[in-house]
Amino acid sequence: MALALTTVPVAFAGTASAQTIRVSYVTAADHPYGIGVRKFGEIVEAKTGGKIRVRGFPSGQIGAEVPSISAAQGGILEVAVTSTAAVSGVDKAFGVFDLPYIFASDREADAILDGPVGTEMLRRLESKGLVGLCFWEAGFHQVTNSRRAVKGLDDFRGLKIRTIQNPVMIDAVNALGSNAVPMPYTEVYTGLETKAIDGQTGTYPLIFANKIFEVQKYVTEANLFYAPVAVLMSKKFFDSLSPADQAIMRDACAEARTTEREANRALSPEALKQMRAAGLESNVLDAATTAAIKEKLKPVVDKHMKGIDPEIVATLQTELAKLGQGSAAPAK
Repeated sequence: MALALTTVPVAFAGTASAQTIRVSYVTAADHPYGIGVRKFGEIVEAKTGGKIRVRGFPSGQIGAEVPSISAAQGGILEVAVTSTAAVSGVDKAFGVFDLPYIFASDREADAILDGPVGTEMLRRLESKGLVGLCFWEAGFHQVTNSRRAVKGLDDFRGLKIRTIQNPVMIDAVNALGSNAVPMPYTEVYTGLETKAIDGQTGTYPLIFANKIFEVQKYVTEANLFYAPVAVLMSKKFFDSLSPADQAIMRDACAEARTTEREANRALSPEALKQMRAAGLESNVLDAATTAAIKEKLKPVVDKHMKGIDPEIVATLQTELAKLGQGSAAPAK
């Protein structure tokens, strides 16, 4: 991957000719990420009169999330569309979005990410060689596995559940009595197929697009995590643009954000419907079980809250309170 990136000419190296923005993302091209990238490209190309073009690289073609972030920081990739879980490796404060049950609804997530909290989080990245253009979404994580229907807290016990290499998510899965197995997403299908792991967490569109349902028997709607997506531009590339073109980048991301979120939210129920038709058994956790899970996860939240900038936590709690949620902690 590093060789592939370093051998591609850097589009912005001191030229006033037409430029190409390469956008790296890990999902299939027909996933909402891809839809968002195409919309972003249409807007950028239209508003710059074709002076700047956008080319998407789906399915991790030029790198998984963490390497793509590093490439953007180093100025050899223009844009990385990535989970905030991966961004927490750059700034630990992004770990606040990894906390289980941090948001109760799409409405809450949109208000926080598009408001003061999200704005401040993106601003912090500029000192890390990145410009956060805006937030998109992957959505709420559900739990799939091949062993049994998860209907109660005890049903999590002993399941080998894949997570990304993220301390909050690893601790959360382990706290439920499962065994967290960190693994790159590109290896998940094979891991499930060979029974190296029993299950994984993911959104309905992601489970569907990557055909995870082919090697799983059960899916439980748990809404365990909400997954924001950060659209990150190389600061080196951003700084090479004129102020007008910089504004176009931010505006295009925001306009594409609406398209991406709408596509994701429309696809979720349709993806579940098609997966059920293919034989995947589904259930929804009841309120009592969800409350028990939140209580079980409270020590995980308390532990990881301590490592996050107190000002970010305070602002998040204030904004959630305005929306009717008393605290960022899941027990509330």
